[in-house]
Parts: sequence; structure tokens; C-alpha cells
Amino acid sequence: MVDAPQNRFMKNGDAYEIHPCIDPSVEFTPERWKSETRAALKLMSARSLWQRFAGGVRELSESQLDYLTDVDGVGRVAWCAVILEGGVYHGIGVSRYVRLQEAPEIAEFAVTVIDPFQDRGVGRALLEQLAASARENGISVLRGYVFPDNGAMLSLCKSLGGAGVLENGVLRVEIPVNPLEEKGPGRSKKGI
Repeated sequence: MVDAPQNRFMKNGDAYEIHPCIDPSVEFTPERWKSETRAALKLMSARSLWQRFAGGVRELSESQLDYLTDVDGVGRVAWCAVILEGGVYHGIGVSRYVRLQEAPEIAEFAVTVIDPFQDRGVGRALLEQLAASARENGISVLRGYVFPDNGAMLSLCKSLGGAGVLENGVLRVEIPVNPLEEKGPGRSKKGI
């Protein structure tokens, strides 16, 4: 498994860390991750919830939580951004992918950062960490679905070499992860 970077800093200088979402070193068990996810939903605006879940979700069912927190470190991977407050770690964002069974070289991804921590570089760090795991696990493309008005996510995907195609009002964005470094000025960025 790719080692998570430690001692990260947001654009405003606040410290945070990225860990696997199930990580005993920060007391993140599957149940704690579910609890943190429930709490995070309450900190997200209606717009953020719409952009992530395509609906006005305020609560997730147990089966939805089970699906989101089901990881195996290879085909289903998740990284959590956490801050330390009062000696306790709290989640502020997550990046996750699920390998497609019909195309195992592709994984569907999502990145979510709760509103108070958006636009501080956390989403980029989470997506880069996810891409490193994907590359290590033999995945060459991360595919996500982004609403055309989600400028921040589209800009992030484009900066990582992603290109998008409009499908039924949503952009299907594909980011090459093998290797990520091939995102120079000569790359085509059509579609985003």
C-alpha cells in the first residue's frame, strides 16, 4: 500500500494528515468511519451534497454507509483527510475508488471535502493519493462523474490531465494515472 503523506498543510497553513480510512493509528475503525461520515453530511451545504450524491441527501442508510466504507486496499480504496482537535482525529475529506469489474484497468472515483475545508488544497492531495494507490494496484484510469457547474472539481481534474465527455448532462471525466506525471502543456485537455 502507498504510504500516506504526513504533516500536510492547507493553503491557509492549517495542519492535516491523510491516512487510509480504516487506520488504527488514528482510531479510525469501520464504525468510526461511518460515524465520521454521518457527522460530515451535517457540515455539507445543499450544493456540496448535490454535487457529491446528485440529490438532497442529509442521511445515508446503513447499506449506503456499508457500501461507501467497504474497502479492500486494492479494488476498493479510500483515503481520509483528518485534523487533530483536542487530541481526537476528525475527518474533513475522503477520496475513494472502486475498480470496474467489466474494465479492471478503470476505477470509478469520488472526492469529497466538507465545506469548511474546501478550496484549501485538501481535495487535490486526496485525489493525488488516490491516484498513487490506483497506479500501484494496476489501474490506469480514474473515472468520475462531475456536474458541469462544479468548476473546482473540473479544474482539479484538468490539472491532473483529465478530460471529460458530456453524457446525459454530466461530464464523465477520466484521469490517466499511469503515469500521472504526463500532464504537461502538450497534453490535450478537450472536453473539460
